[in-house]
Amino acid sequence: MRWRLCGLATGLAFGLAGCATVDNEAYEASMAPEQFINELTPSTQATTLESQESSSAWFEAHNDAQLNSLVQKALANNLDIEVAIANMDVANAQLAAQETTLLPFLDGFLSTRIDTISVGTDNLSAGSSVGLSGSFDPDIAGGNRARVNSLADRLEQSEFDRADIDRLIVQAVVLEYIDLRRAEARLALLDETLALQEQTLTIVTSRFNVGLSVALDVDRAAADLASSRSQRGLFEASQKQAAYTLDVLLGEDSGTTDFSSPTSGTVPTYAGQPELGLPTDLLRRRPDVKAGEAAFLAELDLIAAERADLMPRLTLPGTVSAFGGDGRDALSASLTSLVDLPIFDFGRRQAEVDAQAARTRAAHARYVSLVLNTHREVETALSNVVALRERLRELGEAGDRSQSAYNQLEAL
Repeated sequence: MRWRLCGLATGLAFGLAGCATVDNEAYEASMAPEQFINELTPSTQATTLESQESSSAWFEAHNDAQLNSLVQKALANNLDIEVAIANMDVANAQLAAQETTLLPFLDGFLSTRIDTISVGTDNLSAGSSVGLSGSFDPDIAGGNRARVNSLADRLEQSEFDRADIDRLIVQAVVLEYIDLRRAEARLALLDETLALQEQTLTIVTSRFNVGLSVALDVDRAAADLASSRSQRGLFEASQKQAAYTLDVLLGEDSGTTDFSSPTSGTVPTYAGQPELGLPTDLLRRRPDVKAGEAAFLAELDLIAAERADLMPRLTLPGTVSAFGGDGRDALSASLTSLVDLPIFDFGRRQAEVDAQAARTRAAHARYVSLVLNTHREVETALSNVVALRERLRELGEAGDRSQSAYNQLEAL
């Protein structure tokens, strides 16, 4: 995609004098820092865009065959993706329709006429004519071409929107699948806990019956068991919610899919490493950012289209017709040139130009905001990864210390 920007160096000076072509990569580089603030490893910071595009799908790093299958099914059947595809078809059809304004059009006509020479007599005349009529707009002001460019950008935006929907659907499937397996794992752990607590309650009750324990111990054991049992409903609800959400993502009704598998109860672990590349690579790779760029360009093109209405408009209509009737045959042809000169419209056309310029400034602001928020999302995610890795390291050390203390107690 090329940038067709009108003086964006000082913040969009829509100079109504024509648009300069600016290098896309240079502009993106000016909007992104050279490096991410939160670094993972030096090697991942040096990853290039090319290696990103050649790598396999990120979700496959979970090494879960059922997850991979669910992602592929969602990409094939999700209804949001179907809507995005339909929107692409609409944008493509609108572009094709607008492109015809750059070409001549031709219509045919057939007419029949019956006239009476005088009322009350049989003096009738009849005739018919057949011919072609057409017109051509040379588009001397460039308005039609600008509208074609705008719709081409809209088509590109719809394609990026479709790619972004794919990205979000994959993300949602992975997160819901992990929530499903996490709920299953919690239920399995709860069942083990309940079994141990039931045994404890049985033992404490037996000791109480023979006078070796007080009633307080029985009540405490029973309370612990009841408290643990109360968690089952929450875990089951969480499991069902994840399963029902997955069904919708797959284009199915809730409760349709059986998610049981040999990996049930095992939470998938991401075995890969986030490949970051450079911030400029991120901007070129994120489809939502590219969609925002295309939306801005579509609005920018329409400024030229609105300004064209301020200029004279030339059209070239013409007809070729053949007439027959009353013993007479005739063939005629005509070619006309019409020039529409805007003179006075109480400022309506200029107001439309100003309105479109305002819409373009708004689209640019949305695009810049999207770029800034994209960078924020990545930096936040990276900081969370760094924090969680540190937490895991500390928990691992705590576990090792606890194991060491237990071993020393056992040795006493």
